[in-house]
Amino acid sequence: TPMQWTGDLPGAGFSDANPYLFNQPIPCAPPYGVEQVNVVGQQADPNSLLNWLRHTLYQRRRHDVFGLGEFRQLECADEIMAFTRTRGSTKVVCLNNLTGWPQLAQVKLPKVEGRMPAVISGSIPEAPEVITEDYQIELPPYGYVWLLFADPPAVEAARN
Repeated sequence: TPMQWTGDLPGAGFSDANPYLFNQPIPCAPPYGVEQVNVVGQQADPNSLLNWLRHTLYQRRRHDVFGLGEFRQLECADEIMAFTRTRGSTKVVCLNNLTGWPQLAQVKLPKVEGRMPAVISGSIPEAPEVITEDYQIELPPYGYVWLLFADPPAVEAARN
């Protein structure tokens, strides 16, 4: 689906033609009208869907464990979807709250005890250290977090 480019032009950035000649009308009514949703506005908003998607794709390209790593589903409560991607010494733990309420995600993370994960994407800024293999972290409604466990230089680079 095409997205409006700008909210201040009659053709929303698609065309200079008279809007009455368009095959289909451009959405004008809130909440999805051209004044509320357009590329220019999304680019300017650091919390926009467009910028979130750009960040997510950047992390996927930056960490090849997402495309090449082994996938493993983790056991947890029904309200949480949890899995790992592992490649060599790099592991990413993905935790997703599937509800509209805060949830405590509880998973077993063997072989990472004593390590401090780097949050590479998510709705929380940082995650607690893994003290034992029984790990828990509070996720906001519909929140998620991607935790990177890797060699110390890679984790430090991910934090910056």
